[in-house]
Amino acid sequence: MTSGEQVGVVVTLQMIYETVRGVEQTVQRIDTTLSEVVKDQADHEQRIRTLEAGQGRLTGKLAGVGVSVGLFVSAAGTFIFNKLFGG
Repeated sequence: MTSGEQVGVVVTLQMIYETVRGVEQTVQRIDTTLSEVVKDQADHEQRIRTLEAGQGRLTGKLAGVGVSVGLFVSAAGTFIFNKLFGG
């Protein structure tokens, strides 16, 4: 290579502009996607809270039914015992 030769890359303003526009579009897509992810996350959180609340109510109802059945069985057992053994 001689001392008069130039080695390098030529970058035009058009190339810079196109690159900046591409980056801008990519950032806009990321922003849109991030907004959707945040909305989805909030929606999922609300659904989870609703399911947890429903599960708590169901557990309470099942416990109430269990106690009622237990009391009934106990009373029925006592009644039968008294009838059989005259207590």
